[in-house]
Amino acid sequence: MIWLSGAAQGEEFNAVGVGLSLLSFHYAEFPDDKRLRNKETGVLPGVNAVLKLSPGSWRIGLSGSAHGGEVDYDGATSAFQPHQTQTDTLILNGMASVGYEFGAEASFTLTPYGGIGYRFWRRDILPNNGVGGLREHYRWIYAAAGLELGWRASERFCVGADLRLIRPVQAKVDVRISPETTLELGSRTGYRIGLPMLWSLSQRFDFALEPYYERQEFGASAPKNGILEPSSDSDIFGVHATARWMF
Repeated sequence: MIWLSGAAQGEEFNAVGVGLSLLSFHYAEFPDDKRLRNKETGVLPGVNAVLKLSPGSWRIGLSGSAHGGEVDYDGATSAFQPHQTQTDTLILNGMASVGYEFGAEASFTLTPYGGIGYRFWRRDILPNNGVGGLREHYRWIYAAAGLELGWRASERFCVGADLRLIRPVQAKVDVRISPETTLELGSRTGYRIGLPMLWSLSQRFDFALEPYYERQEFGASAPKNGILEPSSDSDIFGVHATARWMF
């Protein structure tokens, strides 16, 4: 969440920021026999925005991001015939969180926090080589619990670690074929590890850079209308570069 602040030690701060992002996407599906059915990999450009409020030692945050583009699909048809194509991908994510910072007037800070978020993933597997396409919309609410460690290395530079557990709630996928079918996915706890860094450019402006890794898994759905969503996992390596204005 990059609670780290370019403000002076002990000083309350609020911040709003916008920036650019890159996301390296790795997704894989596994049928019941655990054989890899398909995988999707690629780099997606995006944008991000943040709002941070700090009444006293409390930390309130809103964050959002959007990433889109095409990734490589390498897998098989429903009849397990090899198939390669592209997937038009859009990933939207938003989260609201509340934390409490310990050590606000020291060089080291500790901020436990909790949050709730929402993620939407449009997965449009494009037709290729005579094989038709498939559009699916994944969506889920998630709860998050995390801990951010911060260290003010100098007056103008801060670095930290953001450790977070993520638990999806009501994870669903809308399969856009006739008849359109909504499947419920099995929820499993994932995690995210971020390494936020912040440079103070002036009293009002700073620049934040956060490389991160996120892991998420879902269990298979129950069959419905002859359709079953297999178990899956995703590995995301990303980076947010954000310019922030302090107020």
